Amino acid sequence: MDPFNGAADIEAKLLRVLHNYAFVEDPSRLIRALRFSARFHWPLEERTQARYESAKENNYIEYITNRAIGYEIEQLAYEDDPLNIVRVLEKENWLKVLSPHWTTAKVDTTGLSQLMKTRQQMNEFGYSPDPAPAVLHFLTARLNDKEVSDIRKMIPRRDLAEAWRDLEDNAKSLAKRLTGKEAATPSRTWKLLSSARQEMVLFLAVTAKQQSVAQKIKNFFTKWRQVQQKVPLAEMTELYITPQLPAYPKIADEVFMLLLDGKLRSRTAAAGVSQNRG
Repeated sequence: MDPFNGAADIEAKLLRVLHNYAFVEDPSRLIRALRFSARFHWPLEERTQARYESAKENNYIEYITNRAIGYEIEQLAYEDDPLNIVRVLEKENWLKVLSPHWTTAKVDTTGLSQLMKTRQQMNEFGYSPDPAPAVLHFLTARLNDKEVSDIRKMIPRRDLAEAWRDLEDNAKSLAKRLTGKEAATPSRTWKLLSSARQEMVLFLAVTAKQQSVAQKIKNFFTKWRQVQQKVPLAEMTELYITPQLPAYPKIADEVFMLLLDGKLRSRTAAAGVSQNRG
């Protein structure tokens, strides 16, 4: 069923409202139309553009509800390129509708860019961290505490607002663990970062101020994964320690931990691990 012929608009890459009073009925559609246009790089259909300009000229946006504002703020956190959306909204003066003091100058653009790159890297490794709390952190990095608090109160999803609020404290807690006995060796650090909340690893990868913490996270994503690729060792294959063995996952993991800590160098070590498991 396609009563409004939406498939044709998708094929033509056009955005269209469904009726003449769309922007009057819900002024937040002015912001949403622009957000979609910026996301997909699609223009508004000619009549939709005319209605958009008329609604803007008549200041229909003053009738937007607080809940609608909160929803639009929330949606920024889930955009693949939130900085581009914010820039477009600012150009149309919609960003100040979301928060009176919000400008692109208040965004930590470097941190946000690094966050999205790190998120992509984690995705490639099979992780799926939710970047939304960190995105909001960087989008509002240079707003004062009251301005940030006011924005946070507007967000309908309370779990998102709370995750954003607690982000820095939770990251500091993970950083502290990474400098303690719990991460005294590469293998312990690997286990800690593998079991930590992915959102915290993502945020800390971008914001860590301690060199030791930053280096451990860097190793987790680069150097240590290269070590992991060495498993199974040639010696393991020769000894018929292959994925077909029921105990193979545990053996391979233990071999990897020993390799990380530099404790597995001899040709017979893998056999010793296998015998211990047997």
